[in-house]
Amino acid sequence: MRSMIEEMTTFAVVAKTGSFTQASKVLGKSKTYVSLQVSRLEDAIGLKLMFRTTRRLELTPSGLAYVDYCEQLLATIDEAERALEVLKGDMQGVISLSVPVSFGQVFMTQVIAEFQLKYPDVKVALELHNSVKDLKFESLDMAVRMSSELDEDLVAIKIGCLDMGVYAAPTYLAKYERPICPENLCHHTGVLHSSVDKFHRWPLLIEGEVVLTEINWNLSINHYPLIRESAIEGKGLVRLPSYLVKQDLIEKRLCEVLSDFKLEPDPIYLVYPYQGVLPLKTRVFIDFIKAWFKEHL
Repeated sequence: MRSMIEEMTTFAVVAKTGSFTQASKVLGKSKTYVSLQVSRLEDAIGLKLMFRTTRRLELTPSGLAYVDYCEQLLATIDEAERALEVLKGDMQGVISLSVPVSFGQVFMTQVIAEFQLKYPDVKVALELHNSVKDLKFESLDMAVRMSSELDEDLVAIKIGCLDMGVYAAPTYLAKYERPICPENLCHHTGVLHSSVDKFHRWPLLIEGEVVLTEINWNLSINHYPLIRESAIEGKGLVRLPSYLVKQDLIEKRLCEVLSDFKLEPDPIYLVYPYQGVLPLKTRVFIDFIKAWFKEHL
């Protein structure tokens, strides 16, 4: 049987609008043309698809079943055509993404610089936020999320793990006894993250259970890099992402404490809204991000 794409499209529009007149307006064709296309389709498949009267138009049982197949097929063809248009595209345009502040400060300048060395015609619009942005509402292509609780309508690709530890400067530990168990925290001073360390407690793993352990504090900041600087200055214990203090541990500006009590690492995801076919630049950027963080995290 020859291709009936045009006839099937016409039938699907008639079924949706409920009349030949409305369908003709949508399609920009005459009412006679629309009626003829539907008749041709019925002749080709050997089934009556519609009951026609002067007052109303109704789908037959066969028509009700067949219109679903028509809509699915037409949607698939439309997606295939859009995919071909994407594949024809080249590596240029803008990629927009949202990233948590400290994570972006530590990694994203280097990531983007290396990416743009390979793809200089791709522009990257980077936003640093600690709040969770609605990607569709904010017109963002993707975001980095440090949580296992993700929106169901987002595609999530794991790019690493977030390992949180408790750290202190050698000068602080020389002045105060090194904590060896969570109970020792009551004898220490902490620098807290005002948004994360709510109720002045740190989650620690004690005998297989997560326990919120209270800590004394004298400073609260909502910015991890400043908390890190406070720790290096010897102002107290801090709880920070390990990626932020990696070099500090190597160069002995900070020491890890209570390592036997830290939680399992949380996954870090790159997320983007679901869509049938991603633009070429987006697919290439996602692959680059995955490979880069596999090597560096």
